[in-house]
Amino acid sequence: MQFPENMMSNNNMKVLRFFIVTILPFMLFACSYTQNTENVEKFLNYSSLAEVNKQGNYTASLYKQSQFNGTAVAVGQFCSAHKYPYDFDGLFDEAVSSVLDKVYETVELEMASDEMLSRKDVSIDVKPFEILLMCHPVTEYYWECVATTRLSALVVKADDTKINIKVEARKASSAGGVCGGGAVAVSSAIGQTISDFSGQLHNFLITD
Repeated sequence: MQFPENMMSNNNMKVLRFFIVTILPFMLFACSYTQNTENVEKFLNYSSLAEVNKQGNYTASLYKQSQFNGTAVAVGQFCSAHKYPYDFDGLFDEAVSSVLDKVYETVELEMASDEMLSRKDVSIDVKPFEILLMCHPVTEYYWECVATTRLSALVVKADDTKINIKVEARKASSAGGVCGGGAVAVSSAIGQTISDFSGQLHNFLITD
């Protein structure tokens, strides 16, 4: 009996497809990927914000209900066995401090331990940081990881002028052969979040 020439190749393709969709996501169980701060820093824009330097001595407080550190885990079937720890708390503090330095001639920033313990010229109450990571196949041979981050904060001035800053960022990256692209998506989304937050904070503070 003669078999079609492409029969074996078709069977091989089925095996390969089964491996890609079913087995590969669960290989290297509990792999952990170290975040690269360069993926965050390339999104930060506070260095380009205008220097205002309002004259006088100002005080500011920063209260964070959660830190910019934790572990992201992909939701769903793909890459869910992998962990993506992140710790960019220091970069967020640096961004806020840099914005304040651009707006005010002299400013003292206090890291508050409780919500609005003492009212300053500027009080920044940052709500819990949220991150969602999902990896999914785009084609049979290409997976994509998408990270979505959300951040909100209440900013109040001494004259009781206030604003609710809300930021949502979404960044995608190729998952790569062993899901390492999830780390790129996570750090890029966090970088965009900090950048957008800095811009909105600056725009609010420079208004009288």
